Amino acid sequence: MSVFDLSGSVFEGSSLTLEGCDFLIEQAENRKLQEEPWRRHPDDPIGYSENILGAGRKPNAPGFWWSKQQDIARALLVPPHRVLVRACHSVGKSHAVAGIINWFFDSYDPGIVLTTSPKYDQVKDVIWKEIRLQRKGRTDVFPGPKAPRMETSPDHYASGFTAGRGSAAQGQHEQFVLGVIDEAIDVDREIWLALDSMCTHLLAIYNPTDPGSEAYAREQKGGYQLIHIDALEHPNIIAQLKGESPPYPQAIQLDWLRDRIKEWCELLAGQEKPTDFEFEGKWWRPGPLAECRLLGRWPSAAGNVWNESLFLSCEQRESVKIDLGKPPEIGCDVARFGDDDTAIHVRWGGMSLHHESHNGWTGPQIVGRLKQLCQEFAEKATAIRRRREPGAREFKPEEIPVKVDADGLGGMGVVDWSGGYNFISIRAGSTARADLHYPNIRSELWFDGAER
Repeated sequence: MSVFDLSGSVFEGSSLTLEGCDFLIEQAENRKLQEEPWRRHPDDPIGYSENILGAGRKPNAPGFWWSKQQDIARALLVPPHRVLVRACHSVGKSHAVAGIINWFFDSYDPGIVLTTSPKYDQVKDVIWKEIRLQRKGRTDVFPGPKAPRMETSPDHYASGFTAGRGSAAQGQHEQFVLGVIDEAIDVDREIWLALDSMCTHLLAIYNPTDPGSEAYAREQKGGYQLIHIDALEHPNIIAQLKGESPPYPQAIQLDWLRDRIKEWCELLAGQEKPTDFEFEGKWWRPGPLAECRLLGRWPSAAGNVWNESLFLSCEQRESVKIDLGKPPEIGCDVARFGDDDTAIHVRWGGMSLHHESHNGWTGPQIVGRLKQLCQEFAEKATAIRRRREPGAREFKPEEIPVKVDADGLGGMGVVDWSGGYNFISIRAGSTARADLHYPNIRSELWFDGAER
């Protein structure tokens, strides 16, 4: 005699087939979904936001999340599930992040959510306050009226902690772990590393005020999807410029934006640059505050020689000169310390072709990779050149210039192991060519490149 007890239904008998058991299990799961509809959207955070978080809204109301908020949620579904959100003020970052936390908690059981911010008040009074508001009465998962925590079992919970407590971000290794770093510009690298090592999904949100931050370093290193949010593209601004009511009353408003543009930007009378912007028929040049707080850009007036506006200018160039008779070139900056990365960059004339970085690589690994790139880009450059100039000579891997920053033992070793390839030693600390203007070659390279 066999007994199967599935959500209150009992079946007895020895003749129940495997297919029949599967059917009963499926029926039980369907009943559970009917009872708990918020569990229906593990792969559809947008559907969750509309049907669960946005349930009961007025007819013809705008989507619960506007397009950029939806982009954040979609990006988390794409491997490697790492997302950076660089945004201006008052565009609904906290609203979207709280909704994503609720979606992940309701969709993955077992599963864990870890949220952090530099200060406890930010943890408790911003993200977690919004989490509670969005749950609309489903508050049985909270242990107290203001505690930044939800829990149904030891392996299914969400918790908020301050970024100064690195131990709180260690030791969690469930199948589904979401890490959320709010106000990430002020969060130390150790917290980033701890969350990155244990989380299957990682989301960081910040206003781009400090190019010396770990958030900036992560952008430059790559491996994350970057969502950029600009105040000028918010639905409220677009609607109010048309004379319509703002669809999201709690978010940024046109009058506030007008005042900040007048306060933080310079009105232009011509000679616009790629980093300037048009607003209400006039051209404006943003100051540092406008760049980060209105446009979601890293400020141009930061201490770095290269900055957001210079990179933007490069990206918007319509033509780049390439001498097809000359081969591509490779640059390599060899790591000197354990937490530093070896960086490799390939260019052909003024065109950037490839960039990669590696942590912990030995000299032989670096040399092997550089030779692989010589072979790869010699073949690619030859193919491109012959499409333009049929019968043109072939580029040989050994003629690709590989310029290595040889200040330090690591760089010197890489050059010594060139083995017939065209490895060139660049000693950035040596005397500059324009020695009256620059203290060394490193400064000359930085500033001369920026001027060009």
